[in-house]
Formats: sequence, C-alpha cells, structure tokens
Amino acid sequence: MKNLDEVVTFLTTYFKVVDLGYRDLVEIVIIKARGDEILRNCSDASMKSRRLSLTDASLIYLATKRRVPIVTGNKDLSYVARSMGIEVLW
Repeated sequence: MKNLDEVVTFLTTYFKVVDLGYRDLVEIVIIKARGDEILRNCSDASMKSRRLSLTDASLIYLATKRRVPIVTGNKDLSYVARSMGIEVLW
C-alpha cells in the first residue's frame, strides 16, 4: 500500500466494523473460557499451554452469529473453532 488513502480504501472495501454491545462481550468471554478449556484438553501436547485470545474468541462469536466460516491459518483459532462446529477455511 502506497499511502493512507489506499489503506482506508482497502479496509472499507473488504472489511466491516462491527459494533459489539455488553451482551456480545459477555458471550465472547464465555467463548474464550470454553476455548481455553478445549486447548487444555487437546491431545496435542504443544496446544495444552496455549490460550485463545479475545480477538480469536470474537471471531468465533461473529462466525457463529452470522453463520459464516472463518478464514485463518492460526492453529489455536482453527482447532477451537472446529471443535465448536465452525467451518474453517485454509
């Protein structure tokens, strides 16, 4: 990207800012706690000490709410999302 206007155009073309309320945030925190538990119980020893970020929990929440898949290469997010029945692309 060459300048700020190009970045803004890219972001407004391909991304949407979502307003979240307090109820949404509570659901996200619940998903994070559930995700942390899923990771702790994972059979892969390298995943057991990992924790789901609030950003990743937000993505899972929004994917569930909007009924859309998640596109990610993030191992933690992919594992937890799939464990929660969410389609993951990539």
